[in-house]
Parts: sequence; C-alpha cells; structure tokens
Amino acid sequence: MIPGMILIVEDEATQRRALAKALAGWGHEVAVAADANQALDALGTQPFDLVLTDLRMPGSSGIDLLHEIRNRRPDVAVVLMTAFGTVDNAVEAMRSGAVDFLPKPIDLDRLEAVTSRALAHRRLLRENK
Repeated sequence: MIPGMILIVEDEATQRRALAKALAGWGHEVAVAADANQALDALGTQPFDLVLTDLRMPGSSGIDLLHEIRNRRPDVAVVLMTAFGTVDNAVEAMRSGAVDFLPKPIDLDRLEAVTSRALAHRRLLRENK
C-alpha cells in the first residue's frame, strides 16, 4: 500500500478514532476533523492526499464539503461514507467528483482497498503532470 496523508471527517468520535487507528496501522499519516469547517481549516494548512468524509454531518453535508474541496484543492481525492447509503447518494457523490462511496458500518478490507486505489490513482496523476 502507498502511504498517504489522510483527513477523516466524521462527527461521531468513536467512528473517527476507529478509522484513524486502522489507517495509521496501515502506515498512513492521519488527521481528523469533526465537521466540514474543521476539515476546511485543516485542508488550508496540510497537504492531504485523501479525504474520507461522512455524508451526513451537522452543518455542511459531505457533498457540500466535496464541492468545496473540488474548488479549493482539486488534486485531493475524496471518498464519502454513510450509514444512509442509497444508489442516488452514490451517483450524486460520484458525479460531484468523489473517487468512491463507502457504506457504514465500514468494512476494513474494503476501506483498505478503496484507500489504496485512491492513493495510487492520485500518485499516477501527480507523476503525469
């Protein structure tokens, strides 16, 4: 797996810690944010490769955050996560520029595969520039 700098945006503290522990265990540098505002602050100061964000959060939604990331940092890969996954949510996420969509509860094997694929794709894009 290609190590990367990953930002987790999740309003539930237990879920945030579990994701951070798993990703750090796979060799990634991990930062966390409890909402979109914290995430945007972090994106302004750190060179993230990937953002994993919840779809439903207090304040701005994961789709709103995705749009803002696309405007500010189009090179950052974004994966949306939700316990309320529908085909419509997944289609909207992908059309908005997400690289993938993960249903909750998060399957760690799938998380590892999606993370690895997103980071490898980002690395290829960077090398092609």
